[in-house]
Amino acid sequence: MGPALPQPTSRVRPNENDVNLAVLNTTQNLGSAIQEGITMPKRNLPVFDGDPLQYFGFMKRFEEIVLKQVAEPALQLEYLINMCIGEAAEAVRSCIVISPASAALQTVLNRLASNFGRKHVVVQAHLEGIIKGPLHQV
Repeated sequence: MGPALPQPTSRVRPNENDVNLAVLNTTQNLGSAIQEGITMPKRNLPVFDGDPLQYFGFMKRFEEIVLKQVAEPALQLEYLINMCIGEAAEAVRSCIVISPASAALQTVLNRLASNFGRKHVVVQAHLEGIIKGPLHQV
């Protein structure tokens, strides 16, 4: 038999400050998650159908309502995809498989800007509205 191992005289206890700090961090993270859920607006969220004339207004509202209120990129992405309908939804549909969520969100934002937010696309949409104009009945 080998040499006898010394018997521990006391139990090893975690540092009380470390435990308190871990509990505090967990509580703060939980509180932040709950706060996000509570502070999200209870109003109808805007939708974007791909109309270039509506792009900049939609993106401004998305930034104010979602990006400034929700910290988690996965939730921001989910909101944005759910706010897109029609042609806009078709443009971003394939982006949901991109990982991580922050990369997917950036890809969706870039694709929306490229397809609907380029200045020449917006100007062209305005010109078409002017040329076609509303039909006036006499």
